[in-house]
Amino acid sequence: MEKRWFVLRVQSNKEDKVKKDLERRIKTQGIEDLIPKILVPCEKVSEIKGGKKKVAERKIYPGYVMAEIEVDDKGLIPDKVWFMIREAPGAGDFVGGDRKPVAMTDSEVEKILKESYQSYEKDYR
Repeated sequence: MEKRWFVLRVQSNKEDKVKKDLERRIKTQGIEDLIPKILVPCEKVSEIKGGKKKVAERKIYPGYVMAEIEVDDKGLIPDKVWFMIREAPGAGDFVGGDRKPVAMTDSEVEKILKESYQSYEKDYR
């Protein structure tokens, strides 16, 4: 079986809370092999507030969380994973439809991970 990245709609400004809750549920249920990564894509930005330069973290896609999930032979998310994610407080639907969410392409995943990674590598002096 292969792992694919999916996008989950969540309540705005609750992305980090949903991520932590999902990680806790994954660990409790012992399904880390089925969902190895949950990601809230962020970037570091420089802001000037009160005449002082600060580095802040900004979500690249507010209201969305990415999850790497092992799919079955038909490319579907296993039922126990589907229901565990859907029952998480603040979690909404997967992008792409009811029981057949659309997995992200490798190029889309690479682009988002690169954007997030590069923003952490910048020097904000």
